[in-house]
Amino acid sequence: MKRKTIALILSAILAGTAFAGCSKNEEPLPTPEPTETASPEGTEVPQENPATTPENSPAQGNEDAATGTGSNPTKKPAQNPTKKPASNNSSSNGTPSGGSNGGQSTAQTPTQAPAPSVTLSALMNKMIGALPADSYSLSQIPDDFIGNVYQIDKSKYEDVLVYGSMMGVHANEIILIKAKDSAGVSEAKKTLQNRKNKLIEQWKSYLPEQYELVKQSVITSNGLYVAFVCADSQNKAVSAFNAALK
Repeated sequence: MKRKTIALILSAILAGTAFAGCSKNEEPLPTPEPTETASPEGTEVPQENPATTPENSPAQGNEDAATGTGSNPTKKPAQNPTKKPASNNSSSNGTPSGGSNGGQSTAQTPTQAPAPSVTLSALMNKMIGALPADSYSLSQIPDDFIGNVYQIDKSKYEDVLVYGSMMGVHANEIILIKAKDSAGVSEAKKTLQNRKNKLIEQWKSYLPEQYELVKQSVITSNGLYVAFVCADSQNKAVSAFNAALK
């Protein structure tokens, strides 16, 4: 009886051991979850930032950019500096800039200096001052007489100035006209020639001495200035006229 009981117990133990072994082979035991380590109070556990990992660190990126070994390196296009054309003194057709005479520089034509601007009053004073001291005095003729007596239209010119003798027995006279342009110079000469012709007719049958003075009167021009001179030693007045306009 006891032997049967012991045999039954042993059989039950063996059967339970075999059943447990089969269960372990069929279902794996669950893996225990890792327990979080408690950090000291008030202290944050640093989390890993994927942006600062060694493979993604900025330093690594800079190194890759410098060495050109990055994952997708961008190659800069090779610079092709443009060559400046060599400076030379030749023109586009191969002729040296110095001229067509074998590269020798041509002499530049000097530009003509503009004519000096002199007032007719200043010019008149110089011309009268050049006449002999014993010459008959000359006085300025009023503008009303210039148009009526001397037949000179002042509106055609830049300026007109007339000096004459107030005594009716002397033919001394100086007329100055400043023209606006070259055409005005030609017009002024014609006007002064008409004045001379009128004086010749006036003195022809009056006083022979004054008649000879009028015939020897001079019409001259310098630039835009035109002068009529009827006086003793009139050549001195003409010289003063040209000297003042140099």
